[in-house]
Amino acid sequence: MEKAAMAHVPENEQETIIGWTRGDERAEVYASDRTTLTKLDRLAAMPGGEWRHEGDSTQGGEVVGRFYSCPADFISFRTKRAEPNLSDEQRQALSERARKNFGAARRPPSEESNGKSNDHRV
Repeated sequence: MEKAAMAHVPENEQETIIGWTRGDERAEVYASDRTTLTKLDRLAAMPGGEWRHEGDSTQGGEVVGRFYSCPADFISFRTKRAEPNLSDEQRQALSERARKNFGAARRPPSEESNGKSNDHRV
């Protein structure tokens, strides 16, 4: 199914709604949030995947959101945020990659104010 271009939806009006009733095999998801749409479009495009793009929501002839479905057991709730369980080597590799991609990390304000900073700007 070819996707129509999305109309601009103000950020404070972008939403994602998930629904299913007990006994249903599939859950329905409506999204107008750009980040969620990107993820759901990718899931729906996966060959052999179980996510489906079911249709578009339009307003004034422009697409403002999309409907998807997935197996109901794909929907789950977390009890807490997952914390990465990294080895010292993995943590060091991520640190080096971040330094390479984003430059040297800035020292925390506490270190800058106690005279340890090499920055002597006035």
